[in-house]
Formats: sequence, structure tokens, C-alpha cells
Amino acid sequence: MRPKSCEARCPGCKHRDFEYEASINQKHRFVARCLSEWESVLTPIEGAPLALRWGYRRKTLLHLQKVSARWSLGLMRQDEVISIPECPVQSPQVNAIGRALVAALDEDPILNAGPWTHAAISEESLSLVVKSADVDHWANAVAERLAGRFGDLSIWINANPSAGHRVFASKGWRRVSGSGGGPIGFAQVLPELHNRAMQRALEFLEPSPIRSVLDLYSGSGGSAALWMSRGAPVLAVELSGDSVPEFEQRLGVTCLRGRASE
Repeated sequence: MRPKSCEARCPGCKHRDFEYEASINQKHRFVARCLSEWESVLTPIEGAPLALRWGYRRKTLLHLQKVSARWSLGLMRQDEVISIPECPVQSPQVNAIGRALVAALDEDPILNAGPWTHAAISEESLSLVVKSADVDHWANAVAERLAGRFGDLSIWINANPSAGHRVFASKGWRRVSGSGGGPIGFAQVLPELHNRAMQRALEFLEPSPIRSVLDLYSGSGGSAALWMSRGAPVLAVELSGDSVPEFEQRLGVTCLRGRASE
């Protein structure tokens, strides 16, 4: 059953009105269609426990839109941003950061006038995208209103004059406050399922000192560390990510920067 705090017009969750078993079955049918050649060997989907169906999303990327001097933060439906201040899928911390951001944009004259387009929110960082080449004009106001509100939350601004389908400009980052996580680091939203999947991969691949591993989409190096725990030589590949230099030093592994196709 859909929680009362779930915005009916939000386009985000296609399965929110499904019963748990119906959702799992539909996902299995989708996978079977996509992998029809191997359908005979597919095993049933292992879903998250019911207790993790709500409040599990600890990271989100949302649109920002101003109408009549008031800001909305949420998902885009046609040309309108649908506000989701109490989204039941997002963690309470992510929702709280989102509400504080909207209040700051509404109440501060400098921030209210900003050409903001997106906000990437996690429990460790808040990244704001401004459709401008100027970061300095907004940085002090953002820090004054939000720094220290959520512990050591790392706050970033990304200056992207051409923000659109490509949300972030690769060279437009500026840390405003905090020393926490990076602005666009990736992490699986359900660590329990991710860890289970990685253990299955470990059992299947059987990495060893005589079996090298090419680790694509290495991220912060978690999977590389798993292969290396079995003594396997590892070559990592990652397109971007501020955590890569740290994991290269921590694990002593080489990470090639670029697309896997290259």
C-alpha cells in the first residue's frame, strides 16, 4: 500500500502500487525478456526484505524549479517539477536536507535569484548545479545558510552554463563547506543485496594469483578489493570519480581513467 506521504503525481516509482510479490514477478519477466537466450538458467529474483522497501534511498538527483519566487525540488513531469518533500522511498536524512535546501532558496534573496537546475543529495553530500559560469557569487550565501546544519555534510556547487540533459560540468566543481564525501561518488542503494551479489560473483569467477581480473566501473574500489583478497592481480577501469586516487593509494592498484570501450 502506498504511504500517505507519497505524492500521487510523482513519476518516480512505477511499482509503488504493486504488492511485493507482484513487483518481484514483473521484474523477473523483464529480465527474462532481456536475457531470453539464457532464460532457462535464470534463477528467481532475490528482492530486498519488505522492511527495506521504504526509506532506503540514501542518494538522489532531483530537479529544481522556481515558480512565482517559490522553489520546488523533485522530479520532472512534462514541464513541471513535482515536489517530494516527504518521499517515503528516500531516507529521512535525504528528505530533511532537501527541505532545508528549499527553505534556504525561498528565504535568502541571493539564493532565490540563482539559476539553480538540480540538486544531488546524499547523506554525506549536497551538490547544487547552477546554470552559470560564476560560482563565487553563490558560494558564500550557500555556506551561510546550510553549512553545519547536517554535521560534516559536504556541500558543493557545480557551475554548468549549459546544464540540461548533461547535469554536471566536469570542470565546474567548487567545495563550499564540509570535508565529507565527494560530490558525485556512487554507491549501491541497497548494500545488503549488493554484497550478496558480489559474493556470488566471487564464487563464480574464482579469482586467484593465477587469474587476473579486469574490474570495470571500479568506483571507490570495493570490488577491486574483493578480487585482491583472493590474491588476484587487478586492473581497474573508471571513467570518473573523486575517490579513485584514494583507492589507488589504499589498494596499490592501477586504475585506468576512461571509458571501457576505449
